[in-house]
Amino acid sequence: TAPDGQHSLSYQFSGLYEGLTLQEFSTVGLLDKAPIELDNQGHPARVPTRSPTQEYLGAEFGAEESWTQSPKKTWDQVLGEVLKQQSNQTHGRQTLQWRYGCEVVPGGLVLSWFQFALDGADAILFDVGNGRWLAAQPWAQAPCRWWEALPAFGRSLQRYLGDACPERMESFLRRRQERARRAGTGAQGSEGQGDWAVM
Repeated sequence: TAPDGQHSLSYQFSGLYEGLTLQEFSTVGLLDKAPIELDNQGHPARVPTRSPTQEYLGAEFGAEESWTQSPKKTWDQVLGEVLKQQSNQTHGRQTLQWRYGCEVVPGGLVLSWFQFALDGADAILFDVGNGRWLAAQPWAQAPCRWWEALPAFGRSLQRYLGDACPERMESFLRRRQERARRAGTGAQGSEGQGDWAVM
């Protein structure tokens, strides 16, 4: 059984662009604020071709998370092109950020999120409960319409964030609890969604 209390699992991606050229890309997975995997690369050719969750859990997770089997394709085609062009930010240095995850609070309520930001400012948010895309900036309305036209993608997100993400989080917590038991210590912690500054 996973430890009681408030716990969270989140994944964060950050890309530094010079114009439309991806200069740096980093990913991190966080379990109660503690990194469980980290991939910082200084060249776009090294952007991972599988999601960090798949890298950590193995091939059996691929079918459940098929909507994000290629973060590089999502990042380059959707963020690198659509977001920057829609915001008229096609020159200079910009930072694009993407994060998703879930949090289970006492009582069993699951909170989840899937969102994008440009230079630390919210751009696109997915309303998990209603399956709708919300534009936090006027220029983000076009990308939202693009995703609204892919209802299967939204349903996959809802299933992952509402079911698979909490299940995987419990799996991580059980592993951490077992390691702590063997080491003779008790590791506990909690985290909220935080802010873009932590990426």
